Amino acid sequence: MKLALLSDIHANMRAFDACLAHAASQGATHYALLGDLVGYGAEPAEVVARAMALAREQAVVLQGNHDALAVSPPATTATMEDATAAWTHAQLDASQRAFLSQLPLRHASGDVLLVHASADDPAAWHYVDNAHRAQASLASAGEGVRHVFVGHVHHQRVSRCPCPRTASGRRRSARSASRAMARRLRCTPSGTARHRRSRFTACPMTT
Repeated sequence: MKLALLSDIHANMRAFDACLAHAASQGATHYALLGDLVGYGAEPAEVVARAMALAREQAVVLQGNHDALAVSPPATTATMEDATAAWTHAQLDASQRAFLSQLPLRHASGDVLLVHASADDPAAWHYVDNAHRAQASLASAGEGVRHVFVGHVHHQRVSRCPCPRTASGRRRSARSASRAMARRLRCTPSGTARHRRSRFTACPMTT
């Protein structure tokens, strides 16, 4: 099995299509979308429709902060994010808003945990952008979890934590990998990401 991790698509249908095509070309057999399907971009309905289709094919789809905000936008628009959420809400039909509202915040599979923001409090939307936050995220991931993949920060990075060993004796390491398993990642001159000896594949996106 090769799992393609995509995150923070932000209603950019062309980028979504490009990343799905890249993942398929790298032999991906399973897909996980780590949240923020919408927000900022101009094609929220198209992106959510594609995510719904992938979910019907057993893809993992998680909720991000922009997805939650689009479901229930604030009554007043004090920031650009507020205004974007209100506009996005109006572009989505009832079934798409319902889909976003029921998305889980985290998904565990074997020794891997997928989450949009920090695993220590997913609904608080903390950024995993330093070693302290990476350690806090892994410490809350649960016994047996060795890799935590998150989105939210819009940057590829990996954090290794000197955490306690699991019950099997394997040392745990936290990986804050916004779209990448960085130690097994190399970028081609075109910016395409490829993984060596990994069951994960990813396509970097720019926003």
